[in-house]
Amino acid sequence: MLLADALRGAAIVAWLICLACLSPAIGRILRRQSRYLDPVWGIVFLLALNRLSFLFRVHAVLSYTTALILALVMGAGSVWYQKHDR
Repeated sequence: MLLADALRGAAIVAWLICLACLSPAIGRILRRQSRYLDPVWGIVFLLALNRLSFLFRVHAVLSYTTALILALVMGAGSVWYQKHDR
């Protein structure tokens, strides 16, 4: 096994653990009971999905779509937080 293959496998496991850790925040967002930082964790969740789509080498359209959605959500979230920052 090549080092690159081992690192890819480790990265996949790490991102899956990340998704599992973020799932409570995503559940609160979906139930509309989110806490103050849950939207940030939602963005991190989208990042994890995006990275996994590239690591699993799924169809390029899906990977690019997740990248587009992530960029739009990060931009909107950044503008919202800057307007509401105290």
